[in-house]
Amino acid sequence: MDILMEVLLEQIVVYGIVLLVCIVTIYAYLRNQKKKSQITMQKVAIAKEEGLFEPISLHPYINLNTCIGSAACITACPEKDILGIVDGKATVINASNCVGHGACFHACPVEAISLRIGTETRGVDLPYVSENFESNVSGIYIAGELGGINQKQRGAGTTGC
Repeated sequence: MDILMEVLLEQIVVYGIVLLVCIVTIYAYLRNQKKKSQITMQKVAIAKEEGLFEPISLHPYINLNTCIGSAACITACPEKDILGIVDGKATVINASNCVGHGACFHACPVEAISLRIGTETRGVDLPYVSENFESNVSGIYIAGELGGINQKQRGAGTTGC
């Protein structure tokens, strides 16, 4: 009986130590994530103060219901500090500094990121191009691939560059 009690006591001690190590590890991880979230939220607050939070052109939009917080978008973005993680989800920090190349969009493993132009509060005026390739700004012409017209589509009588 004494041997059985010793084995039981030994198992309780071993499992107790393993459980304690697991709890300490999880606590340290969660504390680290909370610190990172607070740093990101501070960056967002600074960006709002400096007027960099509101995007001016093509920028990432994150679907928080789909985001799993892998941070692949943050790693892929060469601009740095455009995206961050808050409470386990990606968030936009400095949207005005985004150049819109879409590396975050392609890196997201769950397709939680889409690229958008403008916002509800800050719209973007897309140029209107007339039949003569003149934009809605007088004297400014948009031709070629920018205007969505390929040289082959322009018809007969056109010359190459």
